[in-house]
Amino acid sequence: MHGLDAVVWQYDVASDRFTFVSDYAQTLLGHPVTAWTDFESWTMLIHPDDRTQAAAFCRTETTRGKDHTFEYRAVRPDGSVVWLRDIVRVARGADGSVAQLYGVLLDITEPRQAQEDLLGLATEQEAQSSIAIAVAEDRPADEVFAIIAESAAHALGAEAAAVIEFAGDEIALRGLFGLMQHRVGETLSTQIVGALRDVRRTGRAQRFSRSEMDAHDQVGQAVRREQITSAALVPVTVAGRTWGCLAVGLRGGELPPDTEPRMERLARTAATGVSHADARARLVQQATTDALTGLANHRAFQERLRTEVARAHRYQRPLAVVVFDLDGFKLVNDTHGHAAGDRALAEVAGRLRSLARPGDVLARTGGDEFAWILPETDSMGGYSAAERARAAIVGRELLPGIAADASAGVCGLEEADGPDELMRLADGALYWAKAHGRGVTYRYSPSVVRELSAAERAERLARQRTLAGLSALARAVDAKDHSTHEHSERVAELAEMLAVEVGFDVDGVMALREAALLHDVGKIGVPDAVLSKVGKLTDEEFEAVKAHAALGATIASEVLDARQTSWIRSHHERWDGRGYPDRLQGEDIPTGARILCLADSWDVMTHVRSYKAALEPALAVEECLRCSGSQFAEETVAALVRLWERGVLDPATGNLMPAVRA
Repeated sequence: MHGLDAVVWQYDVASDRFTFVSDYAQTLLGHPVTAWTDFESWTMLIHPDDRTQAAAFCRTETTRGKDHTFEYRAVRPDGSVVWLRDIVRVARGADGSVAQLYGVLLDITEPRQAQEDLLGLATEQEAQSSIAIAVAEDRPADEVFAIIAESAAHALGAEAAAVIEFAGDEIALRGLFGLMQHRVGETLSTQIVGALRDVRRTGRAQRFSRSEMDAHDQVGQAVRREQITSAALVPVTVAGRTWGCLAVGLRGGELPPDTEPRMERLARTAATGVSHADARARLVQQATTDALTGLANHRAFQERLRTEVARAHRYQRPLAVVVFDLDGFKLVNDTHGHAAGDRALAEVAGRLRSLARPGDVLARTGGDEFAWILPETDSMGGYSAAERARAAIVGRELLPGIAADASAGVCGLEEADGPDELMRLADGALYWAKAHGRGVTYRYSPSVVRELSAAERAERLARQRTLAGLSALARAVDAKDHSTHEHSERVAELAEMLAVEVGFDVDGVMALREAALLHDVGKIGVPDAVLSKVGKLTDEEFEAVKAHAALGATIASEVLDARQTSWIRSHHERWDGRGYPDRLQGEDIPTGARILCLADSWDVMTHVRSYKAALEPALAVEECLRCSGSQFAEETVAALVRLWERGVLDPATGNLMPAVRA
């Protein structure tokens, strides 16, 4: 028995004492074998938090004369904790009563820790998803900070949490959870002391208990009022400086030892939310003018729209709204560069401004989207204004060699009850114009734009806005590294062509394009240092990267359907089953994910990354053929080869040829 990595024991029920314990007991639990017979009760071995439940279970089963197995924590003399599985067998005496217990103690600390780590990772990913979605939905700063605090508390099992900003020698409470005696925005006018000062000075995590805080210091008084007994602080770094910290606390007991590293992972995601929230707050305070065009920005437009609609209702006057979208403007940026595209947008704004009357409101509401409020104008008057605007844009070069067409949608207040419905129906008319040939103006009318009267039209528009927000988040992820700039857009374009090639229907092609635009959104949870690392990743860093596929699917599930999210989750699976996160193999991998896998890999191969040079497209084709049937599905590689042979892919860059992208 002495060679086993387990404790074998014998227990006498009548004397309530151990009568035999194998030598391994001292190695496993730290108590000398001779000490076991001196225990007042065998329950002294068990961790105080598990003692009552474990003892009650064991005694109940023993009384019933049944063999049993149970798990609990034990505390070694040095204070360390070990998880045990106790396998108990009952022996009866001559009278049939339970006389002896025999058992084996096994150390299950590692598997239990692995299980807890997985559960912790799941809660962390859920917290990261909540923060990322808040950013993507452009929530107000106070909401973002509150979500960060609440998500941190739930993920870490804490009773209270705060997002704290360092402001000179003061601290400002920006986001709170479970702190009843404080309010958002409260500033504690005191020299930052103790753990808070150390976080700001060193940029490292700190832990403190209630007893360590100066009772005369304002921060210490605040901690005492909240009855916090144990707290941990980790820095939140924004733009290379320690902006503040994330704090969690308990009102009784001590935080687990792994709290700080888990908080640091959350703090990296929180930094994105903090950066976004601060930027949004600054923009709200700035002038409501679009810097590129000089027109009103989207926020100002919405505010003026509500004011003008209220005025029109009050005086029973007409009002119309026109929304414009420049058709195919992405090709201008791709062909002539973004600087030229910006100058062209400014020219469009100038031409629209020349048509506006005093009292009209013109705004740039998106990248190449414009809107026009026309007081004292009904929908027919709005239609005429839209056609004049289109005539000022179409057929005349915006810049030498640069021209554009435009689609427009119009709605008058006679068709809508309020500002939200007015914009929804005008957007719907624009959608109808773009869906029916582009380069045209549609005026909303239930008899013409029939589908707009259905409830699903509003849902589709809301979905498009959320999708746009998540797409912006994906582009922000790409922008973290210059070498991945526009990666998601290129992957979406190639995935779309491959989907057509393998026989997807129109709806399937568009669904895959949406998923492709968001395929890397989960990298919002991967540290920048890992994403841009030049050398080989460590095992821990690679695990952090691998988590992005599942996290991306979780984030995208807020707007995409189950089929699309399965494509995102599985786009790093391999045909031979050696991919991640689920090690799917062959036909078990969704077809859309197989296409995404190849499109993503092709773009990585043919473009420079921080850790590699670009591969010539011709050599990349050979590499794809070599990996056909192992990394990639044969049918998707065959589709790529057909595109290559037809000249769809640029032999110099690997991108789609401009004529195809248009």
